[in-house]
Amino acid sequence: MTTTALPTPERFFDMAFSFQRTGALKAAIDLEVFTAIAEGAETAAAIAKRCGGTERGIRILCDYLTICGLVTKDGGRYHLTPDSAAFLSKSSPMYLGGTVTFLASNPVTRNFDNLADTIRRGSVSEEGNTVAGQEQDLWVNFAKAMVPMMMPAAMGIAEILQIASAGPVRILDIAAGHGIFGIVLAQRNPAAQVVAVDWPGVLAVASENAQRFGVTDRHRTQSGDAFQVE
Repeated sequence: MTTTALPTPERFFDMAFSFQRTGALKAAIDLEVFTAIAEGAETAAAIAKRCGGTERGIRILCDYLTICGLVTKDGGRYHLTPDSAAFLSKSSPMYLGGTVTFLASNPVTRNFDNLADTIRRGSVSEEGNTVAGQEQDLWVNFAKAMVPMMMPAAMGIAEILQIASAGPVRILDIAAGHGIFGIVLAQRNPAAQVVAVDWPGVLAVASENAQRFGVTDRHRTQSGDAFQVE
């Protein structure tokens, strides 16, 4: 005997209310709620004092974060989960909270406001074009925010390429952004030379990262439109 599962609106409501989770996460990161809890502020009153919010507002936010599984609540005290302790507290070397400043920013999310129109048109609108041939603050913000998220991928690429034993190589990093892909390759191979291509404001961030990771002497930049620059 076979049974047919009854229809459920669970997935519909999960998608319909996802924006609330994004908003709560961004608010908690902006207020440094997770960092406050990591530092020992466990009650709504203590977190509010540390974060500059009202006790009522913080309690409502933290209760919602509890529902979302990002914190736990024991009596009136909040605690971080292993995931939030690792990735959402600024005291953690694996902190990823800064990526939200890009991922949840208006230039990124606005293209979803009228997605049906985009699908009808087959392309984004001119005002929503984030790869237009001009420098945009969006990509400077991207370069500043996304290194922690991209680092595992950069390290994986270095392993796949076996770059450490490749000998002298020249690396062209197109639309380099933060530059971390080329920078990690140069770190692994002291005979590697990197040329990063992007807009001047973005390349300034990549150059800062190259200096921070000790490869600035083998990392040079070429500014301009990636579709046109030689």
